[in-house]
Amino acid sequence: MLALNLTKRTIINLGLFVTVLLCTSQQLSAQVNIRGISIPKKSDKPKTSQPEQTRSNSTNNGTPDRNSAAPQGDVQTNLTAPADYNANLNIGDQAIAVDRFRDVKVVRIAGKSDGAYKVAELKSPDSVQWYSINSVYPYFDYQAFTEIMYNYKHFVTPYLPCFGKKHNLEEKLVTEEGYNAFGARHFSNAEDAQKTLQAEQPKLAELDSQLKSKLGGAAPNTFLEYLSNPAIVSEIVSQRAEYLKCAVGVEDEKPDFRLPVFLSDIRKAQGEAERYAPGEYLYLVSAGDASDELLRAVSRRAREEWAKQWLKDAASRAEFDAEWDKLADIAAKKIPTYKPSAASYRFRDPAGEKLLMGALKNPATLKIFRIGTDTAGWEIQKDNDNLLPSYRYKTMKVYFRDPNDDHPYCRVVSARIKQDYAGGGRYNAEIYRSSVSDEIFGCP
Repeated sequence: MLALNLTKRTIINLGLFVTVLLCTSQQLSAQVNIRGISIPKKSDKPKTSQPEQTRSNSTNNGTPDRNSAAPQGDVQTNLTAPADYNANLNIGDQAIAVDRFRDVKVVRIAGKSDGAYKVAELKSPDSVQWYSINSVYPYFDYQAFTEIMYNYKHFVTPYLPCFGKKHNLEEKLVTEEGYNAFGARHFSNAEDAQKTLQAEQPKLAELDSQLKSKLGGAAPNTFLEYLSNPAIVSEIVSQRAEYLKCAVGVEDEKPDFRLPVFLSDIRKAQGEAERYAPGEYLYLVSAGDASDELLRAVSRRAREEWAKQWLKDAASRAEFDAEWDKLADIAAKKIPTYKPSAASYRFRDPAGEKLLMGALKNPATLKIFRIGTDTAGWEIQKDNDNLLPSYRYKTMKVYFRDPNDDHPYCRVVSARIKQDYAGGGRYNAEIYRSSVSDEIFGCP
């Protein structure tokens, strides 16, 4: 009887043991009840807050996973890439991935799904993320490319506007720096561009060779700006002769980057002329740039001569004409009240006057109102240490009307007549002219 009881107990214990093993291996239903003992089945769902479909079916994040499902949540996307782009890459391929922040990463494709790749960074295989199909590109040596461009980008930038124009791309999609940003290449004119860029063609040939040797001919389009996009650079250097012609043509057409400075000079002259009142200010507009703009405002000939060199497009010309015309209207009211002081011509100096008149184109045709200087003797200009004389001078002026001018105003031309110091209290015998200036005044 005792043996029978032991046998029954042994059978029951064995049954419980087998039941536990079966539950552990997830072969039972929701729970098993043995002699009043309820044993729950182990859940086959992962304990995670992420959607189930975002989990890899592989225990190794870098291992190809052909059964991955695209996540519903965080998928990185290159916002500048066309939505329909697809490089048709394969699981296991190395590739280049670009995220929403335009960061470039070298990756290996670990899985594919409709509209997305699952990728693992080569530097961090455990870092796995999903990227939209249009945000993963054929592999190229990104580090080598950036190192090459560090040395050659200076030679590529003049051609970026042409690339953008050819492919109908916005400026920010070609260069984040901007075509006219600080540090960009600028040329005086088309001739300067032709001469400079032609001399740099061998550098583009070098760059072409570097790309082919270090990137193995790989130049995929990442849809980023040129410093992260070998497709842009490769096209420019491989078609460098054609791009040279385009760049020179663009230079000939585009507004000069210094035009805003000239506009500010016109507006400065407007403000100075507007405030002028006889007896309150010594000058109508300040000497230099503002005075030059006053001449272009009142002289169509001077305006056209300057505009021919600087204003290459209709929009710029219209903008400048509007500002010049505004200045001309102000000048028409103010210039007649702006007359030179008679004290500036109190003394005559035949030698100085001869030198002064030699600075004028057609002195015989001029109607001279006054000529002379405001000092009987010489002014002394000392050296930088203010110890010894450097030269002596007097300022000669002539007030006249030139019938060849295409404006109704008079002018005053001034020049400094000088004698250099010879030492020992003596000056050289030669007297010469320097520092000639020309200013518009009202007529008598």
